[in-house]
Amino acid sequence: MNPIAYSFDVFDTALTRIWAKPTDLFWELGIQLQTAQLIQMTPETWQRLTDSDILFFPGVSDLVELARSDNTSSLYLPDCAAKMDERVIYDDFEKLNPVNGGFIVFKESLDWSFAVERLSKITELNHYFTEQTLVHLTMHYNQAKPLCSKRYVLSVEDQFIYPDKYAGKEIALRHYVNDVRHKFWFNALS
Repeated sequence: MNPIAYSFDVFDTALTRIWAKPTDLFWELGIQLQTAQLIQMTPETWQRLTDSDILFFPGVSDLVELARSDNTSSLYLPDCAAKMDERVIYDDFEKLNPVNGGFIVFKESLDWSFAVERLSKITELNHYFTEQTLVHLTMHYNQAKPLCSKRYVLSVEDQFIYPDKYAGKEIALRHYVNDVRHKFWFNALS
């Protein structure tokens, strides 16, 4: 007997998806926020990507300055481990300075052709880290810059101790990946 599995993308699908691609939701949201005068910029200029397991802390105020700065380099959250799809990594040096796709500030349009070309050469199904690896390659190809890892935290060093070693007013955010996700719920509910 083969069990039936159903998968629901809770973020943009409650009962049905009305957008062709999940990213179309962000464009629609941007247009609605602009129309309602809740943001005063176009959806094109308000481009940020964040995972749902990220908590923001008082130190996030510097993100506004980073977003408004004249620096046109996109910004990414440095990852604490290089978890990549080896099929699109051609040289070991490409694994350096791993990018986590959980939080990105797009300050410019990125050229994705480098990563898409590699993706097109894969004949097997994509796996869990394919998307993250493509983001990693694209960010480096476009000379994106890492956010300060002391203020924009992705770490599992405190996974075996109860308190959250990093939470506090000094940091901007913490990405609570699998190994420390329990700390997310403790902080989110307190």
